[in-house]
Amino acid sequence: MYLRVSQRRNRDGSVVTDDGLAENVWNAETKRSEARVVHSFGRADRLDRAGLERLVKSINRVLDAEADAAAAAVPPPTTTGSIDPDELAFERVYDYGVVLVARALWERLGIGPAIRARVTGDGLTAPHEAALFAMTTNRLEALTSKLGCATRWLPDRAWLPEAADLTVHYLYRALDDLSDWMDDIETEVFSRTANLLNLDVD
Repeated sequence: MYLRVSQRRNRDGSVVTDDGLAENVWNAETKRSEARVVHSFGRADRLDRAGLERLVKSINRVLDAEADAAAAAVPPPTTTGSIDPDELAFERVYDYGVVLVARALWERLGIGPAIRARVTGDGLTAPHEAALFAMTTNRLEALTSKLGCATRWLPDRAWLPEAADLTVHYLYRALDDLSDWMDDIETEVFSRTANLLNLDVD
């Protein structure tokens, strides 16, 4: 299960964000995983934060109790001075190959420089480039939703330290600004690609 953040746009142009507890279920007919909202917390601007914090504390109490019980069952480490390879365990393994290739293409094609120029020109301080690069690489490697990118792919699979603390709200903000810059960025990337490939274009 995970916290699902969804947005909808009203007729007046305002955007409303809803928070809910969701899980992924397999749809045998469509042969794909679909998100199912188990519980809706309502609109984000009217969220009962105190109630949500109490829920988090309640869950943490259960998890802490289980962790303490598991730790008590583990025998104390030996003091022989050597490490038994069988006692070693990996806590987490990150994918780096796709990130490395995507970063090289990002710079070679001029996408990164074009985005950084717009961020600097608009005087923005939010990590827009990190957010856009994360979403692009996620599409190449895992093809998840923006929420899945922020809550599962980034913290659990991808080695992107500069995007480690990004939330789904940062991803949406970056996309909003990207829509304003798109024409200029596309023109720059096209020109750079034409030069790289020696294309004869009109």
